This record gives sequence, structure tokens and C-alpha cells, in this order.
Amino acid sequence: MRTGLLYLILLVLGIRAAAMGQFENMPGLEVPGTEEFGKTGNQEPEEKPKKTEEKKPEEEPNEEPEEEPHNELVIRWLNQEYETVRCFSEGLAAVQNQAGKWGFISLDGREVIACQYSHVWDFKEGLAGVGQNGKCGYINQQGEEVIPLQYDYIDASEYLDDISFYEGIATVGTWSQGYFYIDSTGQRINQEQYLWAGNFSGGLAPVMTDDQKVIYIDKQGKTVLDNDYFAGRPFTEGLAAVADQQGNRSYIDRTGRVVLPCTFQDELQDENEIVLFMPFSEGLAMIVCDDTIGFMDKKGKLAIPLRKYSEALPFSEGLAAVAVFWQDGANRDRCSWGYINRRGEEVIPMQYETYVSEMTNIGLLEYNSFHNGLAVVIKDEEMAYIDKTGKEIVPFGQFSELTRFSDGYAAVRDGERWGILKNPLKKYQ
Repeated sequence: MRTGLLYLILLVLGIRAAAMGQFENMPGLEVPGTEEFGKTGNQEPEEKPKKTEEKKPEEEPNEEPEEEPHNELVIRWLNQEYETVRCFSEGLAAVQNQAGKWGFISLDGREVIACQYSHVWDFKEGLAGVGQNGKCGYINQQGEEVIPLQYDYIDASEYLDDISFYEGIATVGTWSQGYFYIDSTGQRINQEQYLWAGNFSGGLAPVMTDDQKVIYIDKQGKTVLDNDYFAGRPFTEGLAAVADQQGNRSYIDRTGRVVLPCTFQDELQDENEIVLFMPFSEGLAMIVCDDTIGFMDKKGKLAIPLRKYSEALPFSEGLAAVAVFWQDGANRDRCSWGYINRRGEEVIPMQYETYVSEMTNIGLLEYNSFHNGLAVVIKDEEMAYIDKTGKEIVPFGQFSELTRFSDGYAAVRDGERWGILKNPLKKYQ
């Protein structure tokens, strides 16, 4: 299955989806504008954003999604025209001007960091990666270059390596020259270079050494786990998916102890199939077996049996997007998707469609997951926001482009202008 092969390539070669966000916004229908700010023309005073508290994953939610009460749309339109606006992260959103340069705007729509860079990554832990002339470094939220643009990066691809900080450590380098880690002052944590380097989580990170073996290191760059792994992923929810040199998959804890041996994998796999074990999200981990996908719980059982899905996203806010691929009359791959709950029930029908990327063979994108109670869906090349019952909160065609919500806000496009949309769900205001 193409999705399985893609995940394997991403794991072994370490090519990670960039914070570039090229696919964050998709073209659609242009519609007539509204007033400059407010509810269909009513001027309102600026409101300070209210951050929502991060909820701990609930392994067994007791309630089914209910239709969310919502208000009229409140939009602040930007004074400047931008080619692209990405989703907000830590109160700032990356923007690209008509000349192709990137900067950042704040929640009140001001361009607080001028558009001057060839590439930018989203802010994480107070810093954002920026790139220019094949070199990248880091800026703070005041736009000051706190780590000079001195590291090589490959800027000729639609996908960039993720150089963002995780737990105070970032990965820099290139696939051809090797990867290494730096701290928030720009100092290397050790002098090693790796064929691939994963993000830190729970104090550990997986890396691939020159002999193509995956080990785990700590924040001082010292080897902590060296159990002859062929592959390994970063820790999520306290567990990491690993595979030994014989291809046996399992989940380990931070001491290297096998917690979930995945004993059922022999029943899934023959010599022609690919079995991939993905990270846990909300207590469930995606299992990819050739042309089927299921989900495993933390007891090592298939909580959702393998089904004929081409692609799926991890669970987010109690639901997971699942998709099937098909070819249209022009022999172009298309993706139809809907949403399942933790019991595997299709609670939102597979009625949404989009094209599959010819470069990545991916149809579902991160913003198709639920964030702040809403997900971006596409039908007939128009975009909408739906709630977890499938109700259209912002209908198809009202805006030509949408981003996912973060901290209660999203960027929306109406023709040539962009605006900042406040989450209409009362729960997030």
C-alpha cells in the first residue's frame, strides 16, 4: 500500500513534513466579501484570545459527540494582501507576501515580523526556524535572530526537515550530510552526526547511526537504549514503536522494556505485506497492514479491526479521519473520507473528497483532524468547517481557503483577502 510505503520512507530516511505548510491551504471558490471586522458588518472591540487548556487524552470517553452551540462569525480582516497565511502557533501565524517572502502576523492582524525569509517554520517553545539562501537559524517572537542563520538545509523541495524545538532540542542538518542536535543557545549537545534524527519526547530521541541501527539518546547526547533496533519512532504517551533486525514490532517504555509485544503481527503479515505500527494518540495506535488499517489499544488488542482503508489520521478529540483512494475519469487519484469513533463506527459518512498529492501520495492532511472542536473538510473543491456531529458550522463556499483552528482562532480567505476567524463554537470562546 502506498501509504504504508510512505510511512516507511518517512521513518527510515527521516524526511519529515515541514512546518512549511504548503498543503495547509487549498484553492477553492471565491465569494463576495463582508465588512472589515465583526459579525457581518457590526464593529466590535478587539478581544484578547482565551487559551484553551490542553486536555489529557481520555482513553474511554463516555459520551458521543453532540452538536455544539455556536455564534455568528467574528472575523478581523487583514489590511495587507498575502499569498498564504498558515495556522496560528503560540499566538503567531506565518504569512507569505506577494513577493514570496515569509514573516509572521499576530492575532490582531499586525505584521509583527516582516516578510523577509525564503522559508519559515511555526513557532514552538518560543522560537521559529527561518531560512534564507540555503542557511537556516532561529528567531524569537520579537523577530530577533537568536541563533544565526548558519545551518544547511535543503530548500528545493516542497517538504522540509522539521527543525523546530522539542523539549529544548532541535534537529538540524541535511539527509546527504547528516543530522545533529542543538540546544536553544545554538550549542550542539554532542559531536555526533546521524543518518536520521527524530524529535525529543520524554527526554529521549531515536537516531539512526552510520551502521543503520536505531538507538535512543538523552538530551546530553548519550546513548540510553541500544537494543539493535532496525527502526524506532519518538515516544508518545510514554511508548515508542520499534522493530528489531528480524522485523518484529513492539512498543517499549523509556527503560527499553517491551510493554506491548504485538503478538498478533504474525497473523497479519506474509512475505508480500508491510506491517507498520504507528505512535499512540488518545490511547490508540494505528496499525497499517498492506492495504488495510486498524487501531490497537494499550493492552495490545485490535480495538478497531483492520479494514480496507487507504489512509487514516491519528485520533484527535475522539474521532479519526479514514479514507479510501479511487481514480477519476482522468486517471487521477482521489481521496474520499469520513470519520470513525473509538469503536470503529463510521459516525460521519465518507462524503468528503479531494485529490491525492502526486508528490506524496497523501490525501488526508493534518487539518482534516479535529482541532478546537472543528475540522476542515472538502467537497467539490470547496472547503467547510464541520463539528463532531458532521454539521457544517461554516458552510462550503463561504470562504475560498481555511486553516485549522489553534487556541481558538484560524485564518480564512475570501477572494484576495485573508482574515482571522474566531472559533464560533461557544465552548472555545
